[in-house]
Amino acid sequence: MTRFSLICFCLFLNFLNANDLCSLLEGASIIAQDEKNTFLGKVGAENIFNPNSHQSPFNGEFGNPTSPYSATNPHTQTPPFLIKQGVILGFVTNNEKILGGISLEVLQSCGGLKAP
Repeated sequence: MTRFSLICFCLFLNFLNANDLCSLLEGASIIAQDEKNTFLGKVGAENIFNPNSHQSPFNGEFGNPTSPYSATNPHTQTPPFLIKQGVILGFVTNNEKILGGISLEVLQSCGGLKAP
């Protein structure tokens, strides 16, 4: 997907209603933008984990509000990807300036997160 296509797709996400967004994201993988592309989990209704729990991949490096790879860092430029069928759907982030950014709270409202 070209950068232009990704920008257009991320703009499209902003116009979806909550049910359509949740349907689109169901089963999407959450992949960190670290050097290992660490798998953090999937969006879905089964095997839900709390992103704030001790066992969550969103603790430590990926949940620290100062980490460059964290979904909770409001200033990160490298938040985790949301990928489904090889296509980047957006990013898991609290940085409101990132196009296609979706917060952990929104993902939780879509039925939760599947543990890795």
